[in-house]
Amino acid sequence: MARGGEKVAVIQKIILRNGVYIDDISDWGKNLGNVRHADANPKVKVQEEVLLNSEKIRQTSEPIPIMENGEHKTINGFKAYYVNFVEVL
Repeated sequence: MARGGEKVAVIQKIILRNGVYIDDISDWGKNLGNVRHADANPKVKVQEEVLLNSEKIRQTSEPIPIMENGEHKTINGFKAYYVNFVEVL
């Protein structure tokens, strides 16, 4: 995501209403994550995944800085933000 020409990292927080849970078959899901990504960082090794229709997602907040110990957190050198979304039916 670019914010005013600056590249940043974004974590999307989505409130689901009708998404399809695909964690059981996901490459990073609970069944395959540890097997296929054994050397990955434990914080990202197992992720929950849901299949969504991107046309039915509405942004509900402006980017919110992620703070850690009073500092703006970075991910791979990019400032990190949360952005809230909701799935609309």
